[in-house]
Amino acid sequence: MTTSRLVAALVLSVVASVACQATGDDEPAASAATYASSAPAAARRAVPATRAGGPGCKAKRNIEVCFSSPGTHGGTHPVVINRMRRLFKKSQAGDSLRIAMFRWDIPGAADNLVEAQARGVHVELVVDHDVIANAVGASLVQRIEAGDPAPGNTVVCDGACLPWTGAGPAPYAQDINHLKLIVADVGGERSVVTSSSNLAGLQYQQYNSLLRIVSPKYYKFADAWYDALKTQRVGTIKTTLANPPAMLYPRRGDILADTLRQVRCTPQLDQVDVHLAVIQRADIRSRLVQLSESGCRVRVVVDRPAVEKWLEQKVDGHRLPKALVRQVSTHDKGVIIHALVGGKPQYVVVTGTSNATCGGLYYNDEIMLRLKGKWIHDRYGKHFNDAFGHGRDSARGVRTPDFDPCT
Repeated sequence: MTTSRLVAALVLSVVASVACQATGDDEPAASAATYASSAPAAARRAVPATRAGGPGCKAKRNIEVCFSSPGTHGGTHPVVINRMRRLFKKSQAGDSLRIAMFRWDIPGAADNLVEAQARGVHVELVVDHDVIANAVGASLVQRIEAGDPAPGNTVVCDGACLPWTGAGPAPYAQDINHLKLIVADVGGERSVVTSSSNLAGLQYQQYNSLLRIVSPKYYKFADAWYDALKTQRVGTIKTTLANPPAMLYPRRGDILADTLRQVRCTPQLDQVDVHLAVIQRADIRSRLVQLSESGCRVRVVVDRPAVEKWLEQKVDGHRLPKALVRQVSTHDKGVIIHALVGGKPQYVVVTGTSNATCGGLYYNDEIMLRLKGKWIHDRYGKHFNDAFGHGRDSARGVRTPDFDPCT
């Protein structure tokens, strides 16, 4: 199927009642609409506590998080990928798994999904063309399509599934379905998994995270969004004035920049930790430099040495301190904040699938969420400290790239 290039944008606020009560996408100080701060009490009580799905994962209320930390596990750590595989293996007849994925080359994970379908699990795939570019992914798509008599349970998008919002042409290696998404109805529990990790072998050696949310309203949102991906039409997806807020891409303006614009620091509230595999957007770099100059303790971990060197270059006469920008093998996407956000002391985490790139903003299928509260902050904060502690300063002589403004 081919994606039409129409200008469209999705700005969706989705529900998950976390122990750390979140406010909406934009605080009252922001120019856009303010979302409701919490779900109704009855809805919150209706969601049972979530159990962690294995070692290396933690859960509280209806949130589960998992983190891979190869730096502390001899260079490889399968916890995030294994969590997705356990979900496949747990599913039984009558359950459903709807999956959107950018890359898939792990044979065991493919076999787990085919075996689930053989047990009577309803399986659907919406994947990037990258999946069928390798033998494992191509075979998986063929087997899942053959295993269900109903046609169309697999879709391979030609580029991003949803329409661009950029003027084009797309940047190199962008215009993709960059999602790592599972909409699962397993054992009567409906959950949505978002991860920075593809089901690809390289990810075992990289820092990654996984977020699983158990919430009827969030599941309903994600299910409708999956239908939009599958049909490659934006359609009608109802927004819910509840939390956590989430934004789907391609779109113009995003939850990361919106959050950073609202941050102010004091001596006791000064944490801005940025764990993004790739940062190429000048607006994000400029804002991080501004925050650093205004008293925030900004620390950054990225994957690529050249990006690290770019972040250390001067912006309007100022730069991020070299000692606080490090490079490590990571594919993660997470920003961890303890500061004044929208004028109030808050613990905030922004996470999802998108890097800070023009492609991630205007040309790729992505999702980013914003969660609040000390429990989720501390989990992601510990993960960041692990990656930062294993990071290093890139060797001298690395060529500093020039990144074009987003259009």
